[in-house]
Amino acid sequence: MKKFVLVTALLIAVTAIGQSKFANKPGGQLTLGIRSATSLFSDESGVGTGFGGQFRLRFFHLLNSEWFADYLTSDLYNGLGNRTDYHIGWSVMFYPSFAYRQNERLKLQPYLLAGHCFDYTRCESNVLFEPNVASRWSSAVQAGLGCHLPLHDRLDLSFSAQYMMHLGTQINAVVRKNAGGLEYLYFDEAQESGLEGHLLLTVSLNVRVADLWKNKIKGVQDKKPVEEQQ
Repeated sequence: MKKFVLVTALLIAVTAIGQSKFANKPGGQLTLGIRSATSLFSDESGVGTGFGGQFRLRFFHLLNSEWFADYLTSDLYNGLGNRTDYHIGWSVMFYPSFAYRQNERLKLQPYLLAGHCFDYTRCESNVLFEPNVASRWSSAVQAGLGCHLPLHDRLDLSFSAQYMMHLGTQINAVVRKNAGGLEYLYFDEAQESGLEGHLLLTVSLNVRVADLWKNKIKGVQDKKPVEEQQ
């Protein structure tokens, strides 16, 4: 985990140095967005769905960042329980120079993304007379692909798919039957650390709300003094 964060920070630094000549490009753009999220878990949780929000801060011509929070819910064992996940994290977005387009309407802008995320998971049995709850915190790294579809100079629709690998305690669920023969979920208290991976798909609508830094004021043209022109 530490090595991944270190490598990501190094990539940011190298990109920043290599792109210093693009200071007058889209650096400083602040974007706010809402998103729909779908999580494809690899265990009995199945498909999780939810929503979230995000903001983006663009550093340089080909380097952007995304800071997000998600809320997702899913069923456990065909309705015997439910699972709730809370994500909060960040990603660095790299735009390939050969495919870069600056706000060209209705033309896809692809990008690569990689980052880090914290996750809180809560699992609960749905059987009224056999309540049982388990929860955990975990830390994850993620990487994937995405693209923007500009709808306007300040509005875009974005799609992304990233694989998230969580490191934390495992929540072990067991199907049991009570005295009346009713099935319920029991969560083992002896939790062991392990890895859990899942694919996260997002669709977001984003609006650019500010340009935080610029070398030139928009709309002001460089002109020579009248005395020099004569």
